[in-house]
Amino acid sequence: SPPPVQQSDRDAKKLYSESYDHVKARRYEKAITGFTQFVERFPNHSYADNAVYWMGECYYDRGLWLKALSLFQQVISSYPLGNKSPDAMLKLGLCHQQLRNYSQARDVLTQLTQIYADNPVASIAKTRLEQLP
Repeated sequence: SPPPVQQSDRDAKKLYSESYDHVKARRYEKAITGFTQFVERFPNHSYADNAVYWMGECYYDRGLWLKALSLFQQVISSYPLGNKSPDAMLKLGLCHQQLRNYSQARDVLTQLTQIYADNPVASIAKTRLEQLP
């Protein structure tokens, strides 16, 4: 029989992909439940930052800016080197914009353009900066 690590990785990827399918189908509650279980069961998995990020997206898409904001913040603080950090920073800035925290939005988006200058999200951040009041 295969070592348990492989099984747990298989379980992790299955749970992740099922949860992500819920996001795509806009079944946000199911997605959040799945990703929450994922992070609890597999906190050190390489997809953990993505799971937290997609929970944030679920709240963002529903206009729940404060909940989304705290999750995007968690991606940045818990997984600063993760692949989702730039996207989370962008969404954090957009949450602040939605909440009319314009100075925080400006700070986050400006930092994003400096830290991730070569990332495609930097150009989105620049556009959003120009739109801020």
